[in-house]
Amino acid sequence: MFKNGSVPYNTIMHLFDHRIKPILLYGSEIWGLTLIKEGRLQFNTLKRDDIEACHIKFCRYSLCVSKKAPNIGIYGETGRYPLSIEIVTNIIKYWHRIVHTNETSLLRSAYNELQNNTRENNSIRDIELLMENANIKNNQSQFSTINTIKGMLQSQFREFWKTKLFDDSNTTHGNKLRSYRTYKNTFCKEEYLSIVSQSLRGNFARLRLSAHNLHIETGRYNSQAERKEPENSVCMYCDQGVCEDEFH
Repeated sequence: MFKNGSVPYNTIMHLFDHRIKPILLYGSEIWGLTLIKEGRLQFNTLKRDDIEACHIKFCRYSLCVSKKAPNIGIYGETGRYPLSIEIVTNIIKYWHRIVHTNETSLLRSAYNELQNNTRENNSIRDIELLMENANIKNNQSQFSTINTIKGMLQSQFREFWKTKLFDDSNTTHGNKLRSYRTYKNTFCKEEYLSIVSQSLRGNFARLRLSAHNLHIETGRYNSQAERKEPENSVCMYCDQGVCEDEFH
């Protein structure tokens, strides 16, 4: 269905959100506790998360870009947040249900036992720290609690995204998204995704995310010793002697 190029971007992501995501997040209110460390989500570890890897792979497919496109650019172009944020909201929903259930229920008894076991209650402590970081009161409704937690985590991820976008410390010749960040400074879904055809969508995305075949990108494919600096990735199709980048 997707190969004929006629499926709109919004339809592709709708299918993911309603057919694939529920499978990926099944039971996440239990196993998702491992994602919370000291009351915070560790966005730096997203690359090692299999669930998020599936999400990013699908986003790449929807943008028609290869694995060479940086994850930070994928998030910024689609305006999508990591699935770990939704996993945490699932955890909070389940936690809220437990703490407000009848004291005599088996579920509440198991929760109380876990709280009393000092060797096993790290996960509960992480939830409590998360609530404290969001300044959530015990008497807040489930709806209010979830919205507060979700808003806080989304805000934290936007800050993380912007920091990574302008971070040149981990690369020898600068951030691959050096051009992208000159015209992209707001975390949001780009309008062209919902307007243009699949082929044009891919062309736009590859150019914007430096997942193209311009010399400034292909010059990075050499070995470390032979890798060219950006300013030396000169255009081979003109006599101007300038870098073949997106602006050229």
